[in-house]
Amino acid sequence: AFVPDFPKLELGEPSTRANRLLSWNITVEQSIAPAGPHIISWWTWCRNEAKKSYDLFIKMPMHERESIVPTAVTPTAWLQLEAWMRPRVLDSLPKDTKEWVSMRARSGRVDPVHVLLYYMMKSFAPGGADEKVQLINSVRNPNVCSQPRAAQVELLRWKENLRRCAQLGCYPPDVVCAYQAMESIFSSVFDKAETLLHSRWVNLRNSLGLPHVINVQAIEQVSKFAEAELGALVLHGGAGLNTGLPLTDNQKNRQNQIKETEKKRVAALRAAQQQPQPQPQPQQAQAAAVTIDGVRCTSTTSSWASPCRDWDNTKLCKRGISCHFAHKGFPVSESRCITCGAGDHNGKDCKAPGGGADPDRQKTWDEYRKRKEAAAAQGNFGLSKGGRESLRFEQYNNNLNHNHNHNRHRQQQ
Repeated sequence: AFVPDFPKLELGEPSTRANRLLSWNITVEQSIAPAGPHIISWWTWCRNEAKKSYDLFIKMPMHERESIVPTAVTPTAWLQLEAWMRPRVLDSLPKDTKEWVSMRARSGRVDPVHVLLYYMMKSFAPGGADEKVQLINSVRNPNVCSQPRAAQVELLRWKENLRRCAQLGCYPPDVVCAYQAMESIFSSVFDKAETLLHSRWVNLRNSLGLPHVINVQAIEQVSKFAEAELGALVLHGGAGLNTGLPLTDNQKNRQNQIKETEKKRVAALRAAQQQPQPQPQPQQAQAAAVTIDGVRCTSTTSSWASPCRDWDNTKLCKRGISCHFAHKGFPVSESRCITCGAGDHNGKDCKAPGGGADPDRQKTWDEYRKRKEAAAAQGNFGLSKGGRESLRFEQYNNNLNHNHNHNRHRQQQ
């Protein structure tokens, strides 16, 4: 009743099995501590016997390992403790190991607790290749932390990994690599700290000659400095002023104002990045224009012919480009259709002959060119003012034809 149930172990990721087994052992030791010295002595004996057999197991060749099993017999004084604690240890075993132990029990071989611990060590392989690789990678490349509490925990974990490497006989990293890894844990915290702490950090590095002179003594002093400053930052609430004195109301208000301003800046930046970018629109054909008496006007069509009465009187001509009479240019500011003169659409949407929406517009323009060539052959058309205007209007139509064909091709795709 004095000992709670032990946490259950699962195999999980091979690279973290050894670390989880070590954590499980620490949890079990803390759980049995209130039960008294007798159960603590029994548990220590079980662990030592299992470890002796496991140390021999990992040194033997593959084909000789299965013959290794703990041979020690549980002392008589601890048999009652053994019977009481064995179900708790059995329940914490992984599923496959528990099935193996149950099969041996059905055949009449009941394994004591120190043998169960040995089976557990075989499954989780502390000191194996997976653990060594994980430890070396953790020592050389620890997590980079920007918060004091996270940096404090990561620094403790990094030192524990170094001690574990020494226990397993792993070759230690060079002092330069070790210092580089250790400093990477908390340098982000100190670099952005308030002025006093940042000044102490810079002065320490300058006094030790870092990063040009790196030795074991420098690593120890930087480690002590980091432990003390990170502990103080955790107690005083993170990245605030580490002066040892409570902040005044104005200091608190100023810090809150700085934080709110930064939040608004980040929110505005994210909103600007999330706005959809405008899609490039296909280039619209612009009506050719000429300047007459300082006013920009559209080009005149059929400039070799007599003026169109409908165009001059009503400013409209439903015959469009097929009209055999001249349509005089008008100021661009009137925003009328250059083909028929209407004000409710432009030349691209015009359905009159020669307009952008005319199904026979190409045929209409071919006939217009024939009339122009005939007028030129008779000497009625040249590069006069009206002829230049007609030429510009034809260029505008060519641009309109090009955009029309391009849009139709995209729709077909």
